Amino acid sequence: MFYQVAVDARVDRLHTYSYDEHLPRGTRVLVPFGVRQKYGVVLDAIAAQKFPYAVKDIDSVLEHKPYYSPTLLQMADFISNYYFCPLGRVLALIAPRYLTKSKVEQDEEDAPPRIISGAAPTLTAAQQQALQAIQRCGNSKPVLLHGVTDSGKTEVYLHLITALLDASPPDPAPQFLVMVPEIALTGQMVRVFTQRLPEQVVVAHSAFTARQRWQAYRLLRSGKRAVLIGARSSVFAPFAKLKLIVVDEEHDSSYKQGSQLAYHGRDLAVYRARLEGAQVVLGTATPSLESWHNALQKKYQLVTLYRRIHQHPQQVEVLPSKPRVRHIDLSAVRAGQDAYAFSETTAARIAATLAAGQQVIVIINRRGFSHYLMTKDKGDVVTCINCSVSLTLHDNFQLLKCHYCDYRVTLAEILEERPQECFQLCGYGSERIEKTLRKMFPAAAIERLDSDTTVRKGQLDAVLQRFRQRETDILVGTQMLAKGHDFPHVALMVILQADQMLAMPDFRAAERMFQLLVQAMGRAGRGHNPSAVLVETARPTLPVMEAALAQDYHTFARHELALREQFRYPPFTRLACLELNSGNAERLQDTTRKIGKLFTRSGDLRIRGPADPPLTKINHRFRKVIYFCARDASDLHNLLHLWLPQLQRLIPSSIRTIVDVDPQTTL
Repeated sequence: MFYQVAVDARVDRLHTYSYDEHLPRGTRVLVPFGVRQKYGVVLDAIAAQKFPYAVKDIDSVLEHKPYYSPTLLQMADFISNYYFCPLGRVLALIAPRYLTKSKVEQDEEDAPPRIISGAAPTLTAAQQQALQAIQRCGNSKPVLLHGVTDSGKTEVYLHLITALLDASPPDPAPQFLVMVPEIALTGQMVRVFTQRLPEQVVVAHSAFTARQRWQAYRLLRSGKRAVLIGARSSVFAPFAKLKLIVVDEEHDSSYKQGSQLAYHGRDLAVYRARLEGAQVVLGTATPSLESWHNALQKKYQLVTLYRRIHQHPQQVEVLPSKPRVRHIDLSAVRAGQDAYAFSETTAARIAATLAAGQQVIVIINRRGFSHYLMTKDKGDVVTCINCSVSLTLHDNFQLLKCHYCDYRVTLAEILEERPQECFQLCGYGSERIEKTLRKMFPAAAIERLDSDTTVRKGQLDAVLQRFRQRETDILVGTQMLAKGHDFPHVALMVILQADQMLAMPDFRAAERMFQLLVQAMGRAGRGHNPSAVLVETARPTLPVMEAALAQDYHTFARHELALREQFRYPPFTRLACLELNSGNAERLQDTTRKIGKLFTRSGDLRIRGPADPPLTKINHRFRKVIYFCARDASDLHNLLHLWLPQLQRLIPSSIRTIVDVDPQTTL
């Protein structure tokens, strides 16, 4: 018998192989491919015929029951076409790596246990109204649940799930996917779900081994577990009967995969829900402008929760149920003050909070000690030898690191190589803030949370646990601290360099800054005591900053959407980026020069480039980008299908190409 097989390779076509027995569609196999053995997935049987080439046999079959359901196969086909990735590569990437290497144990056929949920707290009137609105919408369209921080969105998710469990027949029992941007940063989500649905929750994320992920997926596929909590790749998990997908913090950029297959987990969740006939709920306090625009256009159903659950009577007259927010105008700080010191107001407020026995969080969205090292006379910045970025100073002046390729050089080596130069430190990061706070408050217990302090397994959970148990007085960190944490004893949130994100050459910079500030503010005011937020900024009168300080999403969205429409940026257009990169700058320049001439002759105004991106070199490879812009997704794909084949003929094999549809950054 002959079969079309999608092989895990760069070639975007199916290959024909033979096998003596019947193989169901979606069966995983190993096949000879050139001089190597490759992973493949059986798609369709084809009639016997005379082939113009020798048909090779399938080497081995990895399972009896196909891993890929018809839904997963249809989803993979959509992903391949939408994101311009070979189907075989997509199928390999959406399965746990453990599955692509060897045979695995088959699912057991025991009946799934009866689901018993734990005691649930009573919903507030606002939560009950939101729940009923979501239930009325059903699976007719996606629901955007816009709820301010601490408004009880998680409890709405849980009540929705238990209601669906109660209303559905038990055989097979309904199942639910809860997606979170980063599992390690939302531990309370896992704790709450496991308490309410004991023995029914499985977790899968990047810290799991491929075998552990497969074991979790087996429980889902056999119907033995009802709920999967996972990051973006969980959208590919095999379910027996998927009834609901929740995408928590739907705005978060972590849902976008940045390498190999550049998919967006949130968007695929919406697509999969449609395939499964399931409901999808997108929850956030700061909706992405794409989702908000979809709600305004009635493509999504908007459901709101605009009041926090815990009320603080002392603050009702200023900001009902919210912490007091005050900005510190750095442009008005007196001349000559140490640029790396806290403002007098901030320092005094931290001292008062500690004296009252309360906790403080300090967020600066930059790790390291100083941003960069610069010569005093010429203003030359010490840069990475592999990338076109400055090196960041770490570890108390000892080491300079590249945050892209991890190149490292000691400060002593720099000074030895350039003894005639005089250097100065510029900017500051979380490491320097921690050191400054230790000098200011020597009696306080201070810890830092960023990607430098959480390298070893378990470190992140340990730091958060100590802070939650009030063993730590001040927690310093990057944007990791703004995501999903619930610390009831935090009385003061300090946000430093609040407007630094606006310096990024990216049309989403204002949106990301607004989201970070509002999410960070949401970590304060979760207990029963008054709380405050101090935001240090040099540009307090910018519209985006004013909206963020007021936590006014509607004003921000109106202003930003008007700018996006004026300059033809998403969500009013659709973008795709073609990146070309090479270790040979001259060859890359020559190739892009030819492409530029082709575009000039065509006169297609929907194409921008080839051009240098802000980061022109990463990890020894030089980069050029071409942007394709169209009114909607259909027009964009027509444009790409027209141009990509022509471009591939001009691009030598030594130059790598990456197609990113709906890019989330222009860096």
